[in-house]
Parts: sequence; structure tokens; C-alpha cells
Amino acid sequence: MALLVGLLLGSCASEGGTGASWPTAVNPVEQAEPMWVTGSVLHLGDGTRLDLGHQVLRFVAAGGGVYFVSSDEEARDLAASESDGIPAAYLFFADRDGVQDTGARIDWRSLHASPDGRYLAYIDRVSGPTEQYDYPVAEAVIIDLERGHEVVRSRQGMGWESDDPDHVPDLPWLYEESPPGVLGVSNEFAWVATTEGVLAVDLASGGTAWVADEEALPWTAPRYDDPSIRYPGPWNTEGTWAIATTHPRSHFVSADGDVLVPEAPGPSWGLSRWLDETTAFGAVVDEAPTEAGWADTDALATWITCTVPDGVCRPIPGAEGIDRLEVLLPHPSQP
Repeated sequence: MALLVGLLLGSCASEGGTGASWPTAVNPVEQAEPMWVTGSVLHLGDGTRLDLGHQVLRFVAAGGGVYFVSSDEEARDLAASESDGIPAAYLFFADRDGVQDTGARIDWRSLHASPDGRYLAYIDRVSGPTEQYDYPVAEAVIIDLERGHEVVRSRQGMGWESDDPDHVPDLPWLYEESPPGVLGVSNEFAWVATTEGVLAVDLASGGTAWVADEEALPWTAPRYDDPSIRYPGPWNTEGTWAIATTHPRSHFVSADGDVLVPEAPGPSWGLSRWLDETTAFGAVVDEAPTEAGWADTDALATWITCTVPDGVCRPIPGAEGIDRLEVLLPHPSQP
């Protein structure tokens, strides 16, 4: 599996623009590999478990392992996040050799990785220049993990620059009204929310362009949406199949409207996301649906993958007896 190859590779560290250290990876880990975290333990799709040493708040598969921020108080940058209302958390990297602090301080809500695992994207709310009240400007940061260094650090649209020579930025007010963030990442672009709109960033060149029509962002359409389905689910990126997240049994719908009910190994199941163009990830429980027609939320689950167009579902080794309420999945590249 690509994940295991990536985690076994040796790496060397390169310096980022703020003294951060980024291990390089020849074969980056792809977001398509099944993985999840329970507490401080990272579970891989082959049954391997790695102790990260921290309670994990958010993580992504990227580079030669995973990048994560911790919910442990001692691992949070409290001086920044509490005193000034600036969201900041330590960013860690983990592989089979252990866990290391990258040295980056990020807005943890913004952490994203490209689907191919090569690029990491986030908002830095700590390192930028400060205005008259020592409040730092937000910066959008893109890391190329194959080369191990920053390719983008941009303040564009973050309220810092102005054509008015007397301009004095009021950053706390601006960021409360329009919080900076990373909206999504593909293998070619990152989309960044700024105080002036959405900025598309070319990952390879670092070039930027304003998004004229936010309704045209890649995750806004297509999306399977049927009024009879309470929780419509996402399409794969090619737009050929969608997940209809019905309860207590999800199913697939093709672009032509054909319905495919997967052959799940249990009476109740749910599919939550696409791992790749033909593989969806979800869970199955052995308990029958409740009288109200819902899957039993107290029942332990087994992670599964289901494929199209055959509808075959397969249990993931070592992924049985899971309390889904205690599980954290990788943050998706796009909503």
C-alpha cells in the first residue's frame, strides 16, 4: 500500500520560511488509503497501529506519513490562541520512526492536504507582520512535501495591503467578519478564503487568481441531491457515481440515475466518502435497524470499502469492533 511505502521511506528535513522543518517524501502518502485515529492511536488499513503520543484534533495523510494537530492543552500555542484570540496550534508529523514537531504554528481549522499527498496547505495566523496593535496578518501557506519547502506564503486579500497610503488595517474586525481559511485542495490548486473573496492558488507555480463565481468551485457541483434523501452524498471526482447516504443503508447512484445497492456484510451500513473514483469508505454494523428505521448508534462497527460498478463490499483487516463516535477520520481534501 502507498501508505506503508511512504511510512517506511527514509526522509530528510528541509527548512521552511519560518524555521519549520518539512521531511521530504519521494512517494507521498495518498488520501485514498484507509486510516483513522482513536484517541492518540493511528490505525492503518492493514491493521498496523502507531501511537502518536497526542490526542488528535485533526489530521491528514501527506508526505511520508501523517500531519496532525493535537487537542492536548500542552501541545497548543496558548499564548497566541487565548490571549489575543488568534487560533494557533503546533503542527506535528508522524511516521514509523516516531513523531516530530514541524515547528509550524497553524490555524488548525485550515489544515488540508492534496489528494495525492504531495502538498500541505494551511493558514498561519502567527508569523506574519503585525499592525499597530501587534495583531499579525494571516498568511496562506503551501508546502511541497516532495521537495520539503514552502512554495507559497501569501498575504494577498488578507487585509494588509491597500492603495490608500493612510490605510491602517483592523485585522481582528476583518477576520471576525471574514475568517481566513483553506476551503479545499486538489492535486493542482488550493482555494483560500480571504477577506476579499476566494483565491485560487496554483500549487506548482504559486500563481493566484480570484474566483469570480464561487458556485463553480469543484465541490459545489455535481452533488447527488434528491428531496427524498435526507443526507445527500458526494460524487466521485469524475462525476460518474454518487453516494446516497440514506439510513440505515447507503447506496450508489450513477450519473444516469441507476441505483446500485452494495452487498454489505451486515443489516445496517453507511458510506461517508470516496477514497478514489471507484471505492467508497464506510462502516457496517451487525445490529438490525431500530424501529424508527435508523442504524443503531450504540452498535460496534466494522470499517468497509465498497466498489462500483460491482457493488462489492470488503471488511478492512483489523477494523472490527469500533465505536464510530470515538473515531476521527482524515480531514478531506475538499468538502
